[in-house]
Amino acid sequence: MISKFFHFLFISLLVFIFPLYSIELSRNPRWIITQAEIARVSHTAISPDNKLVALAGKLSFHEADSVVIQIRNLDSGQLIATIDKLGTSLVALGNLKFSQDGEFLYAIVGDKIQFWTSSDWKLAQEIKVDGALGIDLSSDNKSLAVTNIVNAKKNSVTYVSIYNRQTGNVEKEILNIPTKKLVVSHLVLSQDASILYGSVENSRIGVIAWDVKRGRELYFASQKAYGDNFGINEKYNLLVTSEASSDRLHLFDLKTGMLKQSFPIATSNITGLSIHPDGQNIIISRRIPKEFIQILNLKTKKVSKFSGQMQVFRSDLSNDGSILSLAAFFTFQLPQNLSFAVYDVGNNSELSQLSSSYGADDFKLGHEVEVNLSGKWTKGFVAQISSKTDQILVEFPNGIPKDKIWTISSSLRFINVEDRKIDPLDQWKIGDRVNVNIKGQTNSGLIENIKKDTGWILIRFDSSKPKAPSWVRPWNLVSQ
Repeated sequence: MISKFFHFLFISLLVFIFPLYSIELSRNPRWIITQAEIARVSHTAISPDNKLVALAGKLSFHEADSVVIQIRNLDSGQLIATIDKLGTSLVALGNLKFSQDGEFLYAIVGDKIQFWTSSDWKLAQEIKVDGALGIDLSSDNKSLAVTNIVNAKKNSVTYVSIYNRQTGNVEKEILNIPTKKLVVSHLVLSQDASILYGSVENSRIGVIAWDVKRGRELYFASQKAYGDNFGINEKYNLLVTSEASSDRLHLFDLKTGMLKQSFPIATSNITGLSIHPDGQNIIISRRIPKEFIQILNLKTKKVSKFSGQMQVFRSDLSNDGSILSLAAFFTFQLPQNLSFAVYDVGNNSELSQLSSSYGADDFKLGHEVEVNLSGKWTKGFVAQISSKTDQILVEFPNGIPKDKIWTISSSLRFINVEDRKIDPLDQWKIGDRVNVNIKGQTNSGLIENIKKDTGWILIRFDSSKPKAPSWVRPWNLVSQ
């Protein structure tokens, strides 16, 4: 048998050679939407102030139904506004984004780029652009970077241009090249709008950086196989790309395009790639249910995973890196499948020791929790724990929506995450005087016995009413 020391040494060496995978149950979402409410969610965007989230999809699976954009409260999921009249084709809608100051929500809608004001969610402007594939608005809302393909008589042409957002006119043409040589599918402007980054394929594969003012190429971050997604972090001078066929993630110097490091990691079916604001973690979304989110720590090379029944079509990371919004696109109709979910990623200290969601053993009898019931978080208490089946019995003191319910542990969350460190039964001792709430009536008494294995506390009341003694739950007690 291998000693603990050699086992630890072996694992430690693996960290430096291969990413260390930690396959766990899914984290608990903050809130969810099922297909019964909105289907085929294809895009999502979080507002820069972390208060709102936009998602695009259809209200049903009927092809004739209109595409809609819903604006919801990021914290609760409450529907705030709906943008409609977007046609019936989800393929025609793309690149849903908020402006950096939150003034506009904008997207490609067919042969137009449309802007809606966040004050009333009404259409404020539209710019006609044929075949747009990628867009990005400058931080001052004055310049709009656009890549599009125009079908000529013989050959199609790829354009990369800078538009004046207010006039809708092209101010600068950066690229004009036959599509068979180059396709540009994803654009990101630097904070000062002086550099434009775009993912390219065909004769060259990778990311090109262009000097916007001079309209010339600065560098080409090359890779062998195609990967549409990339992310940048200007503060930490990082550019990250993925190669689908070779299962590798590449980290480049953002200023020079020089390759800094490559990581062996599963990259098939990647739908989103972001660098966390801390510069130490890469967030990857995928259309793989068992590993729909991967978080790679660049320092430890540990990969944490969210797993469950989501196939992420698009994702967005909040500006502070604490929240992920996930759009799940299914081609088949199952009303209880998740169409959309919002997850708490955690702050920097939580990321450094990131685990996935809670299992049954994370809870103690008497813990106050919230359970996700049809997308609504409802307060209750842990009354029984089944570690073998990963099930928790939750009781609702007010009997709303029911007295009790068995549920899988991943559908629970702590109201206060610090409660994980506390055993609710430990705060009570035999001989403590307490007030007991039974069916709305308060009675005083003395703790006579505590059953830690079942979560019941025996109370001997000062009077013979309601009866003496009586077994009660810890959440019915208040210290005198």
